[in-house]
Amino acid sequence: MTDFFIDLLRSVLALGIVLAIILLVLPYLPRLMSTFKLPIKSEGHYVNIKRVIPINRGGSLVEMQIKEKYYVVYFTNTSATIVYKEDEENNSNNSTS
Repeated sequence: MTDFFIDLLRSVLALGIVLAIILLVLPYLPRLMSTFKLPIKSEGHYVNIKRVIPINRGGSLVEMQIKEKYYVVYFTNTSATIVYKEDEENNSNNSTS
């Protein structure tokens, strides 16, 4: 019977250590993830993740570059919405002002 309690105590202690490590690393995770650039080559085109900005618990803004054009996309757990898409009209308006 005492072996059961010792094993239970060890399991609870190990679980506590794992949870403490997760809670210590979790605040720094978005900053670490935003520093990584993920070049993905598919058929000669590159997708570069420029910045990841966590907005709330389930969503993030992602600034990315695809085929020399910039996009800002809002990602949630279930969807993705394009917030800004660079196109020829945006470039010509920005260059004249």
